[in-house]
Amino acid sequence: MNLIKFIYSILLLISFDTFSQEEELMGADSLFYNENYTESKKIYDSIFYINKYYSESMLLKMAVIEEKLNNYEKSIYYLSIIQRKNSDKLIQEKINKIILKNELNTYDLSDKDYLNELFLKYKSKLLTILITLIFLIFTANIFMISKNNKPNFFLKGFYILSFLTLAIINYKVPRIGIVSDNNTFIMNEPSSASDVFMIIKKGEKLKITNNDIEAWYEVLMRNKKKFVRKKNLYIVD
Repeated sequence: MNLIKFIYSILLLISFDTFSQEEELMGADSLFYNENYTESKKIYDSIFYINKYYSESMLLKMAVIEEKLNNYEKSIYYLSIIQRKNSDKLIQEKINKIILKNELNTYDLSDKDYLNELFLKYKSKLLTILITLIFLIFTANIFMISKNNKPNFFLKGFYILSFLTLAIINYKVPRIGIVSDNNTFIMNEPSSASDVFMIIKKGEKLKITNNDIEAWYEVLMRNKKKFVRKKNLYIVD
């Protein structure tokens, strides 16, 4: 009985938290539509950065606000989160307009980048198809066993599909970061005493190759491994 009460209390708290968040979001949306961007930004930021919640609609509004406030790097950041999950043509066009307007130079896609975008776009659908096929093959073989037959229905295919599923689940697309500040130093080594490789402005995109270094990200610049302070990047996950 105590366990049921405990579970009920947890569900009640979750429901209340969700309702409170939705109420906050509605308030922010109302301020946004009334062009009170500064106040709506405060609420959206709180929901995004503190509550760790967002929707595509909310990110689009946040991107509009930041662009109006000339924080185009944040606008790119929010749009990039949407794009990384959905690979939407209209979102990419919005990003491209900001890139051109602000003369940003690090957004050329390599063939590998393009393939990674396709992978992210179709990953969920591909996994659904593979898992469905694996389940059907597994079920067919279980049925054969129940009939005292040797399980041999497409077994090679079962192993191949299982291997592909595991490979897709474990493949990690390189993280990207959007530079948050003008005059950000790209260093040759992960040290303040290192030589500066180059200085870039806010809004530029960097491909992260290693995030395990304290206070630093290893990034790829002109096909060379360089370093930037973690505090200077918005990470697109």
